[in-house]
Amino acid sequence: MSAARDELAVVRQALAAAAALRAADQLGVLERLGGAGADAVELAHACGLDERGARQLLAALGSLGVVARDSDGAYRIASGEPARTRALLRRWNALPAALRGVAGSASDEAGDPELLAALGAEAVERLESRLIPAAGDILDLSADAAFVLGYTRGAPAVRVSTRDRPRVREQVAVAAQEGRFTFLPDDPADSAATYDRALLCFGCQQRGPEANRRLFGHLFDRLRPGGALLLLELLPNERLDGPRAAILYALDLVAQGGSGCLYPFSSYASWLRDAGFEAIERLNPHLPLPVELIAARRPGEPEEA
Repeated sequence: MSAARDELAVVRQALAAAAALRAADQLGVLERLGGAGADAVELAHACGLDERGARQLLAALGSLGVVARDSDGAYRIASGEPARTRALLRRWNALPAALRGVAGSASDEAGDPELLAALGAEAVERLESRLIPAAGDILDLSADAAFVLGYTRGAPAVRVSTRDRPRVREQVAVAAQEGRFTFLPDDPADSAATYDRALLCFGCQQRGPEANRRLFGHLFDRLRPGGALLLLELLPNERLDGPRAAILYALDLVAQGGSGCLYPFSSYASWLRDAGFEAIERLNPHLPLPVELIAARRPGEPEEA
């Protein structure tokens, strides 16, 4: 019975969190706290709230990390971007229609881009001894540069070819790594060039099974003998019913529209074997979300540098 009570407590907390966010959006609280900030009295006056209710709502939003309290007692949106929080709420509002198969406007972003970028960077840091080569040519197909920048910082002789995207260019410029990157105007996977390693960070979850199978075939052809393919993905279990963080994230992908889905390790292993890869393994960087690195190798001996 204790396990059942624990699960019920989780449901109650989830419902309370969702209700607090929805109320904050509908009552204009998120918009008000995105500017100069406000304490409970000021918020109650600005948004027409009961003062006691305003105080409890601020405390609830603070416990969720949505708002933060300054030294002067005023609360502000923690990210400084109320529009981003509201956009996440709007996306979940589209879930009922998405579950009925009603097509919406599919998002180009793979989940929460800032969260995924942070996870990619941390995964490289934790798995550095297994991941980073001393030199070589890398093909990066990720929509965010955080994962591959972990390579370039740790390996001075690494060279990177990646798709030309404004977000990636900006990240590379901030890291002062422009001299080590080549920005390609077309899809790098369709080129005739070959590489020592290929990287994809949270990209498979935005594609359907057949699209992933075709992609792995293209990447096999782009790798030199002995070259490695590295995939960073959120992995549910084989029954697709856990862990909870992965399943809720997969539901978020449904709400976004498009064909996004999370796949278990067995799906990746099957696609990789069909493409010709060997030595398929998974590495766990032990991050807050169930993120794992899947590594596979093209048969053959690496060429001498």
